[in-house]
Amino acid sequence: MITWKSEFVVLSVAVALAMGGAVIHARDSAPATDLTAQKPPEIVQEIERVVSRAEERATLPLDLSRSDFERELSERYVGTHTLYRALSEQAQMEVYEHYQQDNRIESIRRVVAYAM
Repeated sequence: MITWKSEFVVLSVAVALAMGGAVIHARDSAPATDLTAQKPPEIVQEIERVVSRAEERATLPLDLSRSDFERELSERYVGTHTLYRALSEQAQMEVYEHYQQDNRIESIRRVVAYAM
């Protein structure tokens, strides 16, 4: 466990292995408004830009055709695309069908890994 204490912030991160995967728990005890009030506006804008880009990367656009889905994988998630291309045609179709139900890259990566 790592704990960092500041005037208004207590951040603790605990990493544990459970069922073969890492479980990360983070807690921020200060409201975001307290933290942003202390930052210059240009810093707040940059933080928001970076966070929103990370959130955009967490999902693929909805309703892509299979060819567009594969293009998105190849352009945005090269490693996942490399593993996806190594799958059989049937497994690739199953991954695509899964994406239609759940467009989170984390979930898509899990299906690709299990299909290997």
